[in-house]
Amino acid sequence: MSYSIVIPTLWVPQGMQRQLLALTAHPLVTEVLIINNRTAATPDWAVLADPKIRRLDQAANIYVNPAWNLGVAQARCELICLLNDDINFDLSVFDFLLDKVSAEQGIYGLNMMDESPSLSLSPVVDRCWGFGCLMVFHRDSYLPIPHALKILYGDDYLFSRNRSRGRENFVINGVANDREVSATMSSDLVAKTAEFRLLRKVETQYWDRLNPPGFFNVPAYLKRGWRRWLLRLRRLVAHLSGKSS
Repeated sequence: MSYSIVIPTLWVPQGMQRQLLALTAHPLVTEVLIINNRTAATPDWAVLADPKIRRLDQAANIYVNPAWNLGVAQARCELICLLNDDINFDLSVFDFLLDKVSAEQGIYGLNMMDESPSLSLSPVVDRCWGFGCLMVFHRDSYLPIPHALKILYGDDYLFSRNRSRGRENFVINGVANDREVSATMSSDLVAKTAEFRLLRKVETQYWDRLNPPGFFNVPAYLKRGWRRWLLRLRRLVAHLSGKSS
């Protein structure tokens, strides 16, 4: 067993070349599918000529969720990892998960809030911060994300639909990682465009129609805001602790 890695990109993060070098060198990685959503910006890195890399150039930006759908459809391996282009991490997680991921389970996603010294899994009923940055699953656990969701809620969709099928989702704890947080989503290419603001509004409304708010179902815009502020609070506490020591 080995992995197909799927990475949609607009070539924004500075650390992506380091990420690709590490992935192509890992013996459990059979292929790295780069969904190239900004072909004109493709760098001339030597690693892009590695035989493990398959670059799927797009005529225009098809956005992250359609890129995931495309990458999974093209992947050759049964085990698949959807990976952000802005994260570098300890690749021993692939060895750890190799005999744990199965077609009977759902999605295994990164727990970015956890700083445990060793890798472990925890079953969860709601995804945590960073879950969608690194998701591993068996091909049979993937359900194509609806066309109406292009940039948001793809990870929420995979998480919730696997739960509705009786499949358990897990967070991966203890993964050492270094992430340029939302490097692409917060860049001028995305965050400041009128197109992005419209998509965010339309997709949030669509998601809340799929999942009507109730006592156990917080509206999506509130849930995302809560996670964002929790991460900021965590960083502030870490900063203040460092200054006092």
